[in-house]
Amino acid sequence: MFKNINKIKNKGLRYIVKTITIFFLIILILYIGVVIYRIPVAVERQRAEKIVPQIHNQKLTMDDVMGKYLPPEPDSKLNNSTLEGIDANRNGIRDDAELAIFKLYPDSAKIRSGALQYAKAMQMHFRKDITNSEIFVAVLQEDSRGDYCFYHSLPKID
Repeated sequence: MFKNINKIKNKGLRYIVKTITIFFLIILILYIGVVIYRIPVAVERQRAEKIVPQIHNQKLTMDDVMGKYLPPEPDSKLNNSTLEGIDANRNGIRDDAELAIFKLYPDSAKIRSGALQYAKAMQMHFRKDITNSEIFVAVLQEDSRGDYCFYHSLPKID
């Protein structure tokens, strides 16, 4: 009779231990799954932390505004083969747009600076690394800075 009671206790104890073990294994597997699922998010966040400051640190220089490093006229077929176009002087503005601004405003560095800042901000929309909202917001912030700069460079009409 005592043997049957011990068997029941061992069976019950084994069942409880087995149930607890399975429960903790399920929790562990779920945790590992969540960690693996979040790895791309963490990688993208680190990538954004590098790109956002680069976007905000792109500034026009006085040399850009004065045309010191003005690019040559680009080949139109090659230039129009991509949205980014050609940027030979690497100031973040398509060369054809930059040259057009200099043709439109040859005598006003103030208006030219606003137009160049605006063109630079618009060009950022074609970046291939806009892959998340943080990077997109940084581009929009530069866009509004370009709008502001261009608006305040235009002559006021009363």
